[in-house]
Amino acid sequence: MLTLKGDTALSWRTSLAVLLAACFAAQDGSAEVYQGIEPLMSPGDVRGLFPGATFEWPQPAWAQEADKIMKVTGPGIKGTIIVKFNDSRPAARAALASLNASETLADSVKEYMRAFWTEQTELTDDEAIETEWVRWVPEEPIPLTWLTGKYGVPDTRGFNDQTFEPYRQWTKRAVLASIGSDTTMVRLVEFQYTKTEYARVYHDKFGVWPYGYSPPEKGHKRVKH
Repeated sequence: MLTLKGDTALSWRTSLAVLLAACFAAQDGSAEVYQGIEPLMSPGDVRGLFPGATFEWPQPAWAQEADKIMKVTGPGIKGTIIVKFNDSRPAARAALASLNASETLADSVKEYMRAFWTEQTELTDDEAIETEWVRWVPEEPIPLTWLTGKYGVPDTRGFNDQTFEPYRQWTKRAVLASIGSDTTMVRLVEFQYTKTEYARVYHDKFGVWPYGYSPPEKGHKRVKH
């Protein structure tokens, strides 16, 4: 049976991640990389950034099978860091089930695809789970002026559809702040990733740019917090 080990077997997930990033980060730019937690990192990568931290895996009521949440606390960390990961294995299992039910594909094609998807379902946690976004929850709410001083005036404002809490967003930096009812204090800050950041990390890992992505102009720099 055909085997697809190594970077070739993993590249479909990172390519998909870049496409997904374009869906929620239509405005491209230099995302804020919080505490060095970059896109496409594994749980092991994140643990390596905080060797003295405590790590928990809470399961929110909204979480689907592919959603993995890591809670990071410990000495020297002000507040709580929440890292959202995506597990690629549920999608691989669904693809394998769909393939097995197919009556239209040639046997040779099905054998090739079955070997690929089967291997994807058997990946380890550090191979299958990758970062999607990071959230920082301070011990006490912080002034919104701290963020406007760093990022400027937010370009988007609105209300959370579930909690109705107001928020402010800096789209090109992929930063969103959830604020209190008086609209002056921030209770949490969420750091997402632009498609540029996804693509840059993909390039660092595989040496090529993702299919369909136009590399940024020279001089583009990743911004770290």
